[in-house]
Amino acid sequence: MIHDAMNHWNDKLNAYIKLKAGITEDKVRFLDGANFDPIQFPLDYITPVIVNIREERTLRKNDYALPKIVDGLKIGGSPEINLQLIVLFVSRFKQYDQGLKFLSLIIHFFQANRLIDRTAAPELSEEIDNLQIEMLTMPISEQNDIWNALRVGYLPSVAFKIGLLNYKNGDS
Repeated sequence: MIHDAMNHWNDKLNAYIKLKAGITEDKVRFLDGANFDPIQFPLDYITPVIVNIREERTLRKNDYALPKIVDGLKIGGSPEINLQLIVLFVSRFKQYDQGLKFLSLIIHFFQANRLIDRTAAPELSEEIDNLQIEMLTMPISEQNDIWNALRVGYLPSVAFKIGLLNYKNGDS
């Protein structure tokens, strides 16, 4: 489900940037799995990185029930889990102003698309009712912690909180 949500944004962001910037090349690209230790952000791209996955507990229901046992596995019984992704969009461009231009387009896109449901995006998983997007302003100390954890020097970036991904026991 996280994969579905991230792929949705990757495709939509690239289409939007191509339209607004008048280019033909994708500018939003996931990290290559080989470039994780240490992370190497590709040059001339915006790279989305999930920096945190957290549970939205305020919406959690206390609807515990007895689980069913199917092939030795417990199915059901626990309440659903609503998740939020904290996604950092990192800009690494040879020309600094180009990076800022593409980061601005990311902000514009999410400003115009703060709520996405399956009506607007039928390709979303049936498990996703809707995705709510909110720009996240982090204190300098939190940003410093993230960049230290990534073991990379600071690069221009913007963070967004994307939720709610809904996991149901046995269904996801």
